[in-house]
Amino acid sequence: MAEETGEGSGYRDLESRRRIVAAVPAAAEVVRNTMKKFRNTMEKFRNTMKKFQNTMKKFQNTMKWLQN
Repeated sequence: MAEETGEGSGYRDLESRRRIVAAVPAAAEVVRNTMKKFRNTMEKFRNTMKKFQNTMKKFQNTMKWLQN
C-alpha cells in the first residue's frame, strides 16, 4: 500500500501531466480554428446587415417618391 502512494503515483501524475501537455496544442488549434470560423461568420453577417440597410434606404426613398 505504501508503495502505491509513493513513487508509483508520482509517475502516474507525471504521465497524466505529459498527456495533458501533449493535448494542449491540439486543443489550442481547435480553439483557433473555431475563432477563425466565428470571425468569418461575423464578417459575413456584418456585410449582410450593410446590404440590408442599403436595401431599406432604397425602399424608404421609393416610398417617399411614391408619396410625392
